[in-house]
Amino acid sequence: MKKYIGRNILWVVLAGAVILLAYMFNVVEPADSKSEELAIKKEAQVMPEAAGVVPFVLGCETYEPVAKEALPQEVRSAIATRYVAYAISNVFKDHEDNYKVVLKNQNSKMIAFYTADGEYLKQEVVKPVQVVALN
Repeated sequence: MKKYIGRNILWVVLAGAVILLAYMFNVVEPADSKSEELAIKKEAQVMPEAAGVVPFVLGCETYEPVAKEALPQEVRSAIATRYVAYAISNVFKDHEDNYKVVLKNQNSKMIAFYTADGEYLKQEVVKPVQVVALN
């Protein structure tokens, strides 16, 4: 058993030397240069926000943001009745006059879909996502 310890130590030292040489001769790029390269690529992309209104795409439907005041009274009444504990956060409208309404309260976020006549279509509960920064 003792005779294998020396050989194992030799393999560890040899592997460490190979890794060190790879970084010394820039065979493997350091992480900083990769992040700089990604930042340059991101800056080179054309941001759609610069063109004006950014459509919100859900499935095949495209929703464009509209003012909260543009929400029809029928939809407002239906939301007030159904979602008492929620406040309207954002409003989106598609080309068929259907509305996507983002509702928030202190603990949760919900998305409700209505027609312009105030007819309820569906709802989605938005689950909170925990973001972890990796440094």
